[in-house]
Amino acid sequence: MMIKEIASECGADRHTIARKLDTLELLGIVRKIQIGNAKRFFLSGLSTKLDLPEIYSDFIIVINERWEIQYINPPVKRLINLKESEIIGSRIDTLKSSIFSHPDVINGLKIFNPHEILKFEIPYNDIGLDRHYEISIMSLSINSGNILILIIVVDITKKFIFLQELMEHNDCLNSLFENSPIAINEEDFSALFIYLNSLLKKGITDLDLYFDNNLDELKKCVFMIKILKMNRKSREYYYGFSGFRDQKIPQFFNYLAEESMLMMKTVILSLHNGIVPSQVSLSIRTSKGHINFFVYYTLTNQHKSNITKVYASYLN
Repeated sequence: MMIKEIASECGADRHTIARKLDTLELLGIVRKIQIGNAKRFFLSGLSTKLDLPEIYSDFIIVINERWEIQYINPPVKRLINLKESEIIGSRIDTLKSSIFSHPDVINGLKIFNPHEILKFEIPYNDIGLDRHYEISIMSLSINSGNILILIIVVDITKKFIFLQELMEHNDCLNSLFENSPIAINEEDFSALFIYLNSLLKKGITDLDLYFDNNLDELKKCVFMIKILKMNRKSREYYYGFSGFRDQKIPQFFNYLAEESMLMMKTVILSLHNGIVPSQVSLSIRTSKGHINFFVYYTLTNQHKSNITKVYASYLN
């Protein structure tokens, strides 16, 4: 049927029918075929494209380029204490006391680009309760020259609270790491493990024997260990014997005594074989002689593949 035929059947004006047909097309209930300047509408016989929003808990509104509301899902109906007939066709910025008329949402609509998806988070006080919402604004083009704008509001209050608590937890852990009375380094063995696996693929089956016969290879592997972070006590040790205060992350292993290189072989092979924790005694060369440390290696996750965060505790 054409718009004028539908309008005649329904006893409504063409503009109202055209707007409602746009919504029905968006929902997938009808489909449109344009023949010249004439537009014919057919029942699609398919399940609606927005069946999910009908039962979805998020707030969903569709507006046209004039910011006139074309569609709202049930959660929005419950949120806004108005009849649907009072909402459809009205401008979104006239919805008083609504998250959709929040200044950040309106500013988002002002800078809206139909070729991009705009996403941001905003705090919102809802009936005396502090909430946090994630806003998504994107285009929904039904046909050329007729752009509809989809606005989705997701309540992320629980996620926000969880992230805040996680940040506080991480701050606590970072404080424990930084202020520990024992020297601790956070180290990354990932590049080293990739190299060890490449040696195995080349046919080297006994890495222990290989390193005994190739000390230069062992040193090369030790220097692949990357120090990511040192706590206060570790920095005190390092700066006390190296004098290189300008290095944010020092080359700690450059100061290993020769005999300690072989001890590091035990650590490397233990971690590579998934044996944790690993313990070893190391000697560090300083201008005043050697300092001996008992070093305890452990992982944040007791899994062989998770070697991007290895914690080494140094006890003098």
